[in-house]
Amino acid sequence: MRLKLNYKISNEKLYKFVLLLLFMGKVNNLSRSLFKWATTLESEKKINSQRRKFLKRGLKALVAGVFLGEAGIHINYYLGSHLDEYSKKNFKELYDVDLYIFDEDAKNSPSGLVMMSEALYLHKILNEGTDFEGLKSIVIDNKRFYNRTLRGQLRYLHSQELMGGEEVLRSGSGKLVLQNPIYRGIQQVLDFHHEYGLFRGNQIVNKKLDFEKEWRKFSLDINGKSFYGRGYDFNSFRYNGFISDFAQVSFNRDLAEMFVMSICQPDQFVWPLIRENNNNLKGKVEIGISYGFLPKYLDEFIFLIDCHNEYFNGKIENFQMFLDKSETFLKNYPDNIYSARVNNFIGDIFISKLDNLNNKGLITSIYDNAAKYYINSLNSRLKDKNSYDYSLLKLVELNKSFGFLDIADGFEKARLLFNKALNEEGDILLPINGVNQYLSDKKLI
Repeated sequence: MRLKLNYKISNEKLYKFVLLLLFMGKVNNLSRSLFKWATTLESEKKINSQRRKFLKRGLKALVAGVFLGEAGIHINYYLGSHLDEYSKKNFKELYDVDLYIFDEDAKNSPSGLVMMSEALYLHKILNEGTDFEGLKSIVIDNKRFYNRTLRGQLRYLHSQELMGGEEVLRSGSGKLVLQNPIYRGIQQVLDFHHEYGLFRGNQIVNKKLDFEKEWRKFSLDINGKSFYGRGYDFNSFRYNGFISDFAQVSFNRDLAEMFVMSICQPDQFVWPLIRENNNNLKGKVEIGISYGFLPKYLDEFIFLIDCHNEYFNGKIENFQMFLDKSETFLKNYPDNIYSARVNNFIGDIFISKLDNLNNKGLITSIYDNAAKYYINSLNSRLKDKNSYDYSLLKLVELNKSFGFLDIADGFEKARLLFNKALNEEGDILLPINGVNQYLSDKKLI
């Protein structure tokens, strides 16, 4: 009995001992796990501490880099001018305007500077005798993200705009900001005229409150409701009284489009005004002229364009009538912005008569007259690049056709000089002087 009892006791102790060992094993494993966790935690703390230090240093470097970068951008944007002293001085003296543009853009497109100078000179002529406030500065923003100011970068990140939309010329500031993805002379000048037209129109609205009211009368449908804000209508915008589909967007865009077309593409007015007799568009032109918004001689020039076109289409035979109207126009507006084109019109019509003549005396007379008007075009106050180059080309062709090869060669060299000054040198005095000094020295004008 005792042995059995002892056996039982021994087994129970053994059992408890095994349980104790198992428990201790669990505790040991747990301890190991806790130790491992604690060790890992401590290690991670050290690592995180190192990471924090690294991140702080990196963040400081990043902030410093951004600060220095933005500071550099602002300095380049507002103070750093790429223009050489000659160009800077002349821009300021001629137009009393500061021009801000990035180095790479100016170097890549010298003609863009010339065209901007041409646009400013045109407006200087147009504004003489008026009380329009002048520009103070022009900023050409190429819309590359890294070339923007901090404000511009934040605006870009918010809106993700890709083109247009931020051109501003406000009455109080006199600052014009032109924005395009790439600096392109032609597009930049169109944008300039567009935004300056809006600025000019708003000045009139602020001074003459009835201007907007009168203008809006010609932007209504048959039910008396405004066309503005209805979106683009590619099929009937002219019928509705607009010079372009974009003009339908708003009153301001209508003003801007009318102005830029009157300066850059006056031919667009001929068909709706003369052929279609569009009363809405005609009303806007009349109001624009009477309030000093559009060139005061725009309607007369549109008539001359139509006469010129109709003559070459064989629909007008009265050459003298066209000549008299053109001469009267040039006499009444000696410094008008269309003068070079009108002189070229007359020269073209004289040349067109050569094919039907056999009389030597008349042929010589026609040569003299055609050459005279092309040279008059070269002497126009505004020497816009298209008209000026065209006049030189026609003088080359005219003199070659008459066998005056030395004279033709002189005008050909002048044309090469003109295009070099335009496309390689970026001579901002070109719209004012052309290459007339060379022509004068060679006794060609």
